[in-house]
Amino acid sequence: MALPQAANIDLANKLKEEGNAFFREEKYTQALEKYNEALQVGGDSAVLYSNRSACRMKLKKYAVQLDPNFVKAHARLAAAY
Repeated sequence: MALPQAANIDLANKLKEEGNAFFREEKYTQALEKYNEALQVGGDSAVLYSNRSACRMKLKKYAVQLDPNFVKAHARLAAAY
C-alpha cells in the first residue's frame, strides 16, 4: 500500500534530517543510506541529491573508481577541482 503524498514528503524529510545528523557526526555511510531512503520514498529535491553527493565525496566514492575508462567521470572530477 503506497503512502499518501503528504506522508511520503514527511517521511522523506524525517530521513533527510536523520541523514544530516549522521553527516554532522561524520558518519557518512549512514548519512548516505538515509538520503537514499529519502529519495526512494518520494523525496525528490536538489538538497537530497546534493547531500548524497557530499557523502560520496567524503567517502571518496568516485565514478572513476567504478570504471576507470569512463572519460566523462574524469572530466567531471577535474571540473570539481
